[in-house]
Amino acid sequence: MTDAFIAVANSHGDFLTEFEKFPEHKVRVIRNGIDCSRFAPDSVARDNLRRELGLGDATPLIGIVAALRSEKNHLMLVDAAARIIDQHPDAHWVVVGDGPERTAIETRARELGVSDRIHLLGTRHDTDKLVAALDVFTLCSLNEASPVSILEALACEIPVVATDVVSVSESIINGETGYLIPSRDTHAMSQRISELLLDGDLLRAMGQA
Repeated sequence: MTDAFIAVANSHGDFLTEFEKFPEHKVRVIRNGIDCSRFAPDSVARDNLRRELGLGDATPLIGIVAALRSEKNHLMLVDAAARIIDQHPDAHWVVVGDGPERTAIETRARELGVSDRIHLLGTRHDTDKLVAALDVFTLCSLNEASPVSILEALACEIPVVATDVVSVSESIINGETGYLIPSRDTHAMSQRISELLLDGDLLRAMGQA
C-alpha cells in the first residue's frame, strides 16, 4: 500500500532494504537539507554566547547539539573534556538539548572535575546562533541516520569532529571539513579537538572548506 519509503542518506537507504526488508524499488533517498540563510557565520553570535556564559571573548568553545539520550553518547564528550583541559585550560563546552541522560552527564562532569567547563543549556530555539558561536562542533553518537546538526555546523563554517557511524561520513570530508573518529574512541576525539584548538589556521581553513 505504501508508494515509497524515504531515506535521508545512502547508508540509511541500505538499512531500510537490508535490515528492515523494505522493497528496494520503493526506497528513495532524499538527503537532509538546511536553511543556509539562517545557519551562517556570525561573529556577533560568538560574542553574545560568551557574554551569556560570562566568558572572555577569546574563550575556545566546543559544542554539541543533540537530545540527551544514551545513543548520543554525551559522556564521551565529558571524558574528552577532562583529557583536554590541562592542555587547554581556558576551553569550555556547550551542550544544547535535553533528555534522560542529563543527570548522568552532570554526575560524570562532577566526578572528572569539569563541571565548571561544561554548560548544559537545555532546549533552545536559537541553535543557529549557538552553533555559529562555536570553534569546534562535535558529535559522539553511537548511531545516526543523517544528522542535520553536522550540516548546520558546516554551514556556519565550524569544523566538525564526529564519530564515524553509519552515514556521518557522507557529510564530513575527513581531514578537509573536519575529522571522523572511531566510535567510542575518546582519545581520538580529544586529540582531534586539541589539534584544532592549537592551530587557528587549520581550524579556519577547515571551517571555510
